[in-house]
Amino acid sequence: MLTGRPGIFASGDMVPSERTVTVAVGHGKKAARHIDARLTDKTYAAPENHELATFGKRNFWYHSEAPH
Repeated sequence: MLTGRPGIFASGDMVPSERTVTVAVGHGKKAARHIDARLTDKTYAAPENHELATFGKRNFWYHSEAPH
């Protein structure tokens, strides 16, 4: 999200990508994390992805053993 000019970031509709609100908000959050890291002289490291939930791990509160 850092542009060719030092200290200038781009996100949302300013980058070539899907042009939806969801993508724009995601880009804005990503840019904000990187801007914060740059301003505090740190390097942003994205957290590791969590394990995917499989069908067997579902535990919905509305599922019970009660008769239908």
